[in-house]
Amino acid sequence: MKRSEAARYARLSAILAFTLVAITSGIYLHRVWVAHVEKKNAPPPPPQDVERQSSSLTFSKGEGIHKEFTVQASKSTDFKGQDASLLEEVTVTVFGKTGERNDVIRSKSCRYSKADGAIQCSGTVDMELQSAADEERSKQTPGMLQGVVHVATSGVTFDRATGNAQTVAPVKFDFPNGNGDGVGAVYASEEGHLRLVSDVHLKLRPAPPDPAKPVLRKLGSAVTEVAVNGSSLEFDRNMGVIQLHGPVTADTAAQRLTCGELVLKLDEQFRSQTLIASPGTLKQEPQVTTRGASGENTLTADKLTTRFAPEGWIRTVDAEGNVHGMSASGSLQAENGQLEMWPRLNEAKQMMMHGNVQATTRDAKTGSQRHLATNVLRLDFSGGEPGETSHVQHAETLERGTLEWTDAVSTSGATAARSKLSGDKLALDFGPLGKARQLVATGAVQTERQAGTGPLQTASAASGVVQLEPTGGWSQITMHDHVRLKEGDRSAEAQQAVFVKADESAVLS
Repeated sequence: MKRSEAARYARLSAILAFTLVAITSGIYLHRVWVAHVEKKNAPPPPPQDVERQSSSLTFSKGEGIHKEFTVQASKSTDFKGQDASLLEEVTVTVFGKTGERNDVIRSKSCRYSKADGAIQCSGTVDMELQSAADEERSKQTPGMLQGVVHVATSGVTFDRATGNAQTVAPVKFDFPNGNGDGVGAVYASEEGHLRLVSDVHLKLRPAPPDPAKPVLRKLGSAVTEVAVNGSSLEFDRNMGVIQLHGPVTADTAAQRLTCGELVLKLDEQFRSQTLIASPGTLKQEPQVTTRGASGENTLTADKLTTRFAPEGWIRTVDAEGNVHGMSASGSLQAENGQLEMWPRLNEAKQMMMHGNVQATTRDAKTGSQRHLATNVLRLDFSGGEPGETSHVQHAETLERGTLEWTDAVSTSGATAARSKLSGDKLALDFGPLGKARQLVATGAVQTERQAGTGPLQTASAASGVVQLEPTGGWSQITMHDHVRLKEGDRSAEAQQAVFVKADESAVLS
């Protein structure tokens, strides 16, 4: 072989060897790079104390196909030597024993005990308490949250065996037309029952006005927010009942209610329907205090029941047992009473008092006093229009009544003059400013009059009319039909008798 050919073969062999080395090196470097990338993208190895990790976890409690609740977590971590798991992005959905519930409890992370099934969530916990029907309506109408109660708290423990969730941390909750807060809570999910343990504050808002009814929206401005405070609270979500244990206070801009126990019943849209105040276990008698330009008025009773319209204004107020009202100008007491309000104004329209009714008024300037006694009394009030001041317009006894006047005591200390009038029915009319001006008595009318130490003067007739002074005292009494008059050992009969207080005279005709 020639030297030139040998050199050419040597060069070709060198090139081939270099090519093979290059290919082999490329393959090796590619495998090294792939291994590096896979190692970089691989999940980190579990910590030494972690036994197992899973990407999701779901378990339920129930019988047959019916589930009482379901627990879902996006990640579960089991620890070595511990009978517990760490759950992340936890959602607990509670359906209840009958499937009527659809409560949702959410938390970022919780600790699950395998021994007793308890779930402890140390961080923030959000709850949405609603019925299955509410949940279905929200699906059909997205964004509608009527009937949903939102609860925000922390440090919640969920008992898998009982379905109860509880915490000792502060709790805030919000529901249609109201919100509140307290300290410590226990939620029995299967019964839909929420209990706030202590220091409860609740605010009740009127329902938002209907934009389709501008007149109602304008008149509804009289409805105000109510702030309620109590020592503890029971909320039955299924029955729509909130019960506050006392001492309880409920405040508006002009009124305050105090009592031992307060029960608020809600309608299907969670609007205030009925408010019941009672003494409760503390035996604290319900009392309403109204602040006005003329001073404070108070009303007490064994039980007070207030009924609301859906828009939030008061329809009626019922007072049961030992009803007693006090004001700067007098007092009123009875066994029971009912108050009807003007629509949308929270102003009195009519009051009915039953059972041993006693009403007393005083005139601060003259010191004179008027006392009415009957078994049934009706009071009609003016008003009905926005901005119009409500005052008594007409008073009437529906059973036999007696009205007694006591004049002011003179500076000489002489005995005050007393006058009394009774009838099967007494009807009292008031002027525009709420001052009594005329009394009409019908049916077996009788009068008594005694001035100082003088003799007692009595009279009887079929009917009578009394003209009244602005201070409440009488100025003239006119009696009609078969009038019989007696004073000491003197007596007289007539068809009409006119008694004039100013000159102490009686004219018979």
